[in-house]
Amino acid sequence: MAKKLDLQVLSGFLAWLDTHLTRLGWTDHQLAKNAGITHPVISKARRQIQTVGWEACIGIAQALDLPPEVVLRRAGHLPIPADQDDEAEELLHLFQQLPQDKKTDLLNIARMYREGSSNNSKR
Repeated sequence: MAKKLDLQVLSGFLAWLDTHLTRLGWTDHQLAKNAGITHPVISKARRQIQTVGWEACIGIAQALDLPPEVVLRRAGHLPIPADQDDEAEELLHLFQQLPQDKKTDLLNIARMYREGSSNNSKR
């Protein structure tokens, strides 16, 4: 059964996607190629004919190096929790891909920032 097209969700998804494409300097064609999907998937979404499906969202997530859940939520396939933080989710996704020594380095940097932040707030 096809999912009902929610134009508000689709518009928000496309605006969100455009910020990523702009950051990368990609066109819709480049995104489609890197996501392993056909260009009409994106084109139909832009023309508000159909939403971007689950599989396409997963391909887009891989192309953008984002957790699939972030893209699926933005496309309206998963609920967005009230405490959703895309940046934290992306950071965790990237962190999980690092070798152990880099994870340790990143944790030490985060701790250093947190300590500096708490020292500034005590003044």
